[in-house]
Amino acid sequence: LEAGQGLDSMPVWMLRSLDQQELQMLATLLEEVEETGTWPIQALAVAVALLDKEAGGDRPIALTTMLYRIWGKVRYFDGQQWDRQHAGDYDQALEGRGVLPALYHDELEQEAAVASGKEVLGMLLDLTKYYDQVALLLLLQDGVNYHFPLHLLCLSIQMYLAPRRLSKHSTFSEAMRPFNGILAGCGRAVSMARLYLMGPVAQLRDTTPTLRVR
Repeated sequence: LEAGQGLDSMPVWMLRSLDQQELQMLATLLEEVEETGTWPIQALAVAVALLDKEAGGDRPIALTTMLYRIWGKVRYFDGQQWDRQHAGDYDQALEGRGVLPALYHDELEQEAAVASGKEVLGMLLDLTKYYDQVALLLLLQDGVNYHFPLHLLCLSIQMYLAPRRLSKHSTFSEAMRPFNGILAGCGRAVSMARLYLMGPVAQLRDTTPTLRVR
């Protein structure tokens, strides 16, 4: 495969060469996918490229088929709208927000609290392999509970359940059937990660009202 291509081996230049009639056929196919809520079996395939990390180990990047990528671009703003409406005040993974301003704000609040004689307890939580541990059945239920657009939810989870082949140095593994895990590299992965955290964060705030989550 060329760099960045999925298992369908469809390059971007091929899309650019489509004429108006062929583009209309592609649009009709995507409309049928959304009407039926089902991907063609040929589109359900994922290559997980294992990229070398400087500190050692691998960083997995999912390469989906071109049809899924095109659909994701077309429906990008649907997911973005949900993000803007449902992201919590603790969530910095949004346009216009940033980690550093939030960090400086928290540090200032803690120093002010200590200076006024209060006690402050902070805890940093680093979730290892978070994407890989997302339970897709629970993610589906969260999507219903938090009104995530159903066409994005169902069609994305279908791809997350598609057979995956690990890829490294032009070598591929046998196909594996996943049961958990969202795809790093999918355009909706950040939204899905946000959706999966909403329930636990809400539960923490209900049980400990004084707790601040960032």
